[in-house]
Amino acid sequence: MKQCVYREAAVNTLSFNSSNNNLYNVIDGCSSVPLAPAKHISGLYTKWEQAMRDKDGVESTIKMLESTHKAELATQLAQVREEMAGKIAEAREKERNEGNGFG
Repeated sequence: MKQCVYREAAVNTLSFNSSNNNLYNVIDGCSSVPLAPAKHISGLYTKWEQAMRDKDGVESTIKMLESTHKAELATQLAQVREEMAGKIAEAREKERNEGNGFG
């Protein structure tokens, strides 16, 4: 019984069996072995590509949310500064009116 060794150096040809449309790997005179690992690798590659597209989508969403958040913070900061400036002005006016000489 001839033992088939699956290794890259032993691969002679790739042939396409048209009767059942499967790709077969002919190895060193051994019988044809279906390339199930190739199908598995192809599936993994497809999943990897989808994951990369999903990652890009998530990154763009994060960037959009980050810019929106920065804009909201800038608006809130301006409102707080305006409010504090008003309170400081009121406090100075109150002190002037009471005659303590503040400001």
